[in-house]
Amino acid sequence: MKVDIEKLDDVSVVHLSGELDQAALPTVSKYVQTIMGDGATRLVFDMAEVAFLDSMGAAYLLMTCKRARVKGGDIATATVPPIVQKTFDVLGMMEVFRNFETVDDAVTHLKTI
Repeated sequence: MKVDIEKLDDVSVVHLSGELDQAALPTVSKYVQTIMGDGATRLVFDMAEVAFLDSMGAAYLLMTCKRARVKGGDIATATVPPIVQKTFDVLGMMEVFRNFETVDDAVTHLKTI
């Protein structure tokens, strides 16, 4: 799993590439914990290059959403590939946080929170 962080004003964009599964969680968590520890509460997960999402990856997104909301922020996902969207739909994740077609749309939304 490759992770890149981009700061757009007060929104952090987490660009993910690879498989978001149990094996990737230590890497993803390291980056996300660092930015949240530095005060980030609004996060966009750019999923464009995510090839696979398992239940542990989904649980991690839900846990991160809860952590962000406790601190007055939120998360959103963007550019979700169809294979990952199918997992989101089966798990009902779109009832918990919003998904956007573009990163820019997600950032714009989170700036209003």
